[in-house]
Amino acid sequence: PLVVKYFDKNAMGKIQIKKNDAETKEKLSGAVFEIKAAKDIKTAGGTTLVAANTVVDTVTTDGNGSAASKQLELGQYIVKEKTAPDGYVLDTTEHAVTLDDSHTSVNVAVQNQKNAIVLQKVSKNDGTVMEGVTFHVWNDDKSYDKTQKTDSNGRITIDGVKDGTWHYQETATKDGYVLDNAVKDFTVSDGKVNGQSNLTITVENDYTKLDLAKVDSGTGENISGAKLSLLDSNGRLVESWTSGSTPHRIEKLKPGKYTLREDEAPKNYKIVDPITFALESKADVQTITMEDLRYADLTIVKRIKASDITWAHGNPTFIFTVKGKDINGKDRTFQDYVV
Repeated sequence: PLVVKYFDKNAMGKIQIKKNDAETKEKLSGAVFEIKAAKDIKTAGGTTLVAANTVVDTVTTDGNGSAASKQLELGQYIVKEKTAPDGYVLDTTEHAVTLDDSHTSVNVAVQNQKNAIVLQKVSKNDGTVMEGVTFHVWNDDKSYDKTQKTDSNGRITIDGVKDGTWHYQETATKDGYVLDNAVKDFTVSDGKVNGQSNLTITVENDYTKLDLAKVDSGTGENISGAKLSLLDSNGRLVESWTSGSTPHRIEKLKPGKYTLREDEAPKNYKIVDPITFALESKADVQTITMEDLRYADLTIVKRIKASDITWAHGNPTFIFTVKGKDINGKDRTFQDYVV
């Protein structure tokens, strides 16, 4: 007998992948996809052609945001993104695809969300946004290395942040605030910034705090009623106030030299000389104490006999001098007279 054998070639299929930006619809290159069998792919006779979970192809999108698989056996597959384009969040969706006689070419559309990092600068305690604070931001490979200032909302926004370790450092801040120049980090992995698609890092700035106390030099207690002024290094008035039962607080004052001046002493107190001091750039409360010396009433009684008075010589007049040291150790001389 003459035996003739006919061999049918298996029908094959192809998977087409389209990649674009979720918002702008821009075509994205550089996305890597893995295609694997969803379950065993067998012939009609039961022979296994592809075992389940076998990776049959790995493709990368081109400049048109497209990637095509090689010719694949008909069957069920899973398409999954393994590497997102730089600056985009990895799409972890498993896209199920079935290739059969009526679907030998199947398209899979995948969108990526662009990531973003926001540095939000605020004043400590009151949360006021701070415009014009300067930051240096860079990544390890220096593909991004910029110095930027916060906008009117106190923000620096960087979108499309590529994977890797990033650093930021405050290099200049507003007058009256304490510079925080520590280098801080965040990490981008699979397009997520510290595990989030969009991350806002709030950076607080502390500020200077100056307490100006007016006290009794003897008791150390606060004195009310003194009229005081604070002057800058150029003699310009910064602020005027009247002392009370607690020190006067001035916040967010630029570091530098200042002068505390007493314009009017409280009743029964001697006005003191101005105090010049330096305000440091630190968050701790800095206290300047001005001491006032209190006047005391001294009564001296002079007794004489009426028989000792010669009226023809005029009314008896006596001059008294009091000398000594005050409680601060300063020499004092006071004079008065009585008729």
